Amino acid sequence: MKLKPKILLILALMFFSIVALEFFSGEFYFEKFFRMQKQKQLMNIDFITSQNEINFQKLRDFQHNTDSIVLVVKNNKIINIEDFDYFSIQTDEGKKIILLNSFLNNLYSDDKFYLIDKEPIKLIGIDILAEKYYLPISIQCIDRVYEDYKFATMKNLRTYSIKGNVSATSDSDFFSPQASSLVVAFSKLSDIKKEKHIFTDNNGQEVEIIKKNIGNCTVYIYYSYQNLSSVFPTLRVYFYFKAAFLLLLTLVIGHFLDYFLVNPIVYLSKVTERISKLNFKNDIVYHKNDEIGELYFKIDEMAYRLEDVIKLYRDEAEKNIIKKEELEEKIMSFMHEIKTPLSLIMGFTELMQDKYKDDEDFNIIISEAKRLLRLSEETLLIGNDTGIKENLILKRFDIIPVIKLGLYIYQKELSEKKIIFNDEREIFVIGDREKIEQVIFNLIKNGYNYAKSKIVIRIDEIPGNRVSISVSNDGESIPEADLHKIWNKFYTTSNNYQRGLGLYIVSNILKAHKSKYGVINLNNCVKFYFTLQMDK
Repeated sequence: MKLKPKILLILALMFFSIVALEFFSGEFYFEKFFRMQKQKQLMNIDFITSQNEINFQKLRDFQHNTDSIVLVVKNNKIINIEDFDYFSIQTDEGKKIILLNSFLNNLYSDDKFYLIDKEPIKLIGIDILAEKYYLPISIQCIDRVYEDYKFATMKNLRTYSIKGNVSATSDSDFFSPQASSLVVAFSKLSDIKKEKHIFTDNNGQEVEIIKKNIGNCTVYIYYSYQNLSSVFPTLRVYFYFKAAFLLLLTLVIGHFLDYFLVNPIVYLSKVTERISKLNFKNDIVYHKNDEIGELYFKIDEMAYRLEDVIKLYRDEAEKNIIKKEELEEKIMSFMHEIKTPLSLIMGFTELMQDKYKDDEDFNIIISEAKRLLRLSEETLLIGNDTGIKENLILKRFDIIPVIKLGLYIYQKELSEKKIIFNDEREIFVIGDREKIEQVIFNLIKNGYNYAKSKIVIRIDEIPGNRVSISVSNDGESIPEADLHKIWNKFYTTSNNYQRGLGLYIVSNILKAHKSKYGVINLNNCVKFYFTLQMDK
């Protein structure tokens, strides 16, 4: 995926995850969280001092801030009675106090509620505390009746019929929206045993009463939870608008990221691709002083230096080609010129051989002179591999004397090295003896050039009716990257192995013989090997 759609996708996932989290948390956990916080707020009672005295101002602030109704009872007496609308009735059994808040809030009548001092009345009420405090369900005066149909189902709920005369009335300035269902809650005060009591009122709303004993006071806190499900349709609309806004914000942020971040990186990618194709044209147009601008500057600087290095190497390569051509020309000239003195050496040696017929060294001199003559002729054909193939003279010969001849020729150079070769078998192979001599002599010479103290020559029979001839020396290993390159003309390895034409000529001869050849690094030695066809 490209960088631009990837950034847009990440932004979209991030913002929509926030919206979904808000929506589902509001749908499933907001109400629980709200109730938990509300209970914590209701339990934070600070209006009763350590001396069990009530701070009425803090009490009113508590009811206002928590939207609750509080009853503080001490010795079966409501201490904060002044927070309620109430009136007193003088009966034959004594004085009764009637709380009016819930009654007045639920009263549905065209007539205004009023009472006259010392007016005889009859009421049906619910005992909420010590047969002294009551909540009215209906009030019957001489010429009027006040009754609320909402309380009709509560007439059989521990109600009392009370007769008497109105002795006192009191109007409070405190109002709470919770008072509308207060009659149901207060009717359960005598049943509350636990610290928290939750029930459902006549309107289907959950009501909680918290009972807490502080010193010799008992505090009842009444709170009616609003049905929050009615709020969520509005919240959903809010979430929809918020989702649309975040989508628009995502597109705007994506556009800015595309302009300020993605486009410079894409352009930088094109610049690096052009540099990889050795096109060093400088057309960088990003000049801001930030991390991307610094990266542009570094790449531009790298391109300049890389162009200089490539130009330097090209110049050096051209110089090396010229030097190589000059060297090859000199070698060709030398090989051409050496043919005349070699012919003279061969002629004089043959004359000496006739005079000293018993001396075998003359045969070696003549043989080596002939070999040098052939080498010069083959060197002149280096650029044409078919020259060697066309001049091959394949015949049967014993490989062991060829190896011993090489050791004899180089015995002076090998005098300081330990030579391990004790094979006395007769091993006949098929090949051009003179050219195989060149191969073996070159490998022996290569061995004593780089051996530290030891050269090992082995001949092993291998499957396919072939033999493997190997020359190993205990010199330094050839770097693995250079193993296949040492057969090139005039190749020099990284650890200063100087190779001329010897191994190059060896490779051409072995290719003409269809031989498998190579070089490998073993433990503490370097092994050169080649194969020949056996003739048993």
